[in-house]
Amino acid sequence: MNSNDLENTPRELNQKNVSRAKKRRADDKKTNNRSWFYLHILNNRYVGILIILILISIFVSQFSKIAFLFDPIISFFQVISLPIVIASIFYYLSVPLVNSLANHKVNRTIGSAIVLILIAIVITGLIALIPSLVDEGRNLINNWDSIWQNYQSRLQGFIKGDWYDQVDLVIQSFMTRFQDLSSFNWENIANSAITSLSSIVGTVTRVTIAIVTAPIILFYMLRDGYKLPGFLSQYLPTQIRQSTMHLLADMNKQISQYIRGQIIVAIAVAIMFVIGYAIIGLPYGAIIGVAAGFLNIIPYVGSFLAMIPAIIVAIVVGPIMIIQVLIVFAVEQTIESRVISPQVLGSNLEIHPVTIMLLLIAAGNLYGVAGVVFIIPIYAVLKVIFLHFFAWYKAVSGLYEDDDSEFDEIDLAQFDEEITEEK
Repeated sequence: MNSNDLENTPRELNQKNVSRAKKRRADDKKTNNRSWFYLHILNNRYVGILIILILISIFVSQFSKIAFLFDPIISFFQVISLPIVIASIFYYLSVPLVNSLANHKVNRTIGSAIVLILIAIVITGLIALIPSLVDEGRNLINNWDSIWQNYQSRLQGFIKGDWYDQVDLVIQSFMTRFQDLSSFNWENIANSAITSLSSIVGTVTRVTIAIVTAPIILFYMLRDGYKLPGFLSQYLPTQIRQSTMHLLADMNKQISQYIRGQIIVAIAVAIMFVIGYAIIGLPYGAIIGVAAGFLNIIPYVGSFLAMIPAIIVAIVVGPIMIIQVLIVFAVEQTIESRVISPQVLGSNLEIHPVTIMLLLIAAGNLYGVAGVVFIIPIYAVLKVIFLHFFAWYKAVSGLYEDDDSEFDEIDLAQFDEEITEEK
């Protein structure tokens, strides 16, 4: 009996006790009226989880029979994905410039238009260089048979031993696809293109739509992109709004740093290789240097893959050229690893090199070139999601009270008040 009850008269206390008893009997009656099915099935969380798992299993097993229902949705996303990806890449490259102009009191609409004009000028300049690169690439492909034969004869003169055949077999199998490019028959290609006209028309349509719509999407992303967090937050429940926005901000940071850093480093690598090969006079140096820049988008292994055609051409030219190519490669790697990458990329992704290699191998086998290019940012985003989820689990479970691990780097104070109270 509390202090309030002491102040009440015995009659009032009796009335309260009677009302409480009636309410308790009503609750018991309501519970007893509920069926066994409700009490032990519908009101059982484990049964609910089991039912959800069964439904998911049925959906997965029967998906192939109903996949045609999703064809319009898949086609829609195939059409819009290319312009969105292109616009997103240019957005992450150019949004710092728009933000800088906005900080200097330049209207974002005007700033976005200025950045688009600058991008158009740069792309026009690059397009002007394409014909010379195409000619050099065509010459390299046409002469590849003779270059390959000269490489084999020169390499046999440099190396003698039983293991030469094994090394040559590995290199030859690796270069088979590239060597087949020299046997292209444009008439056969034209005939094949005619037979697959519908596929070509579809591809041309998607590319045309991407070229037309990507600049428009990019303009609005540059102008209004900063409003997106506030727009999304108004639809989120207040209890998880702060933590969700913090998660999205970290994901955006990881993606922007990776895309911006990799492209800037790739451009720098291409410029260094082109200049270096031009200085030493390596044949086909421009196209090989540009290819090295593109391949550098693949972490760790891209530059080494680009070295293979350079070494083969250098072997055909002579031993002095081999030494010069190796010197160019050593200088480029030193500048990239000690100057460019630390300044541009830093260690923000915090992914171990062994993890990167395993991801590249798995993604390359499963999804080819696209998998190799996109696996690292996808992994970085998934890592951010896992770290935030684990931090939330630590906060609510009470199982890690004395644990000071690397996951504590996430500021738990950013989470909502409910999670803090549960901790």
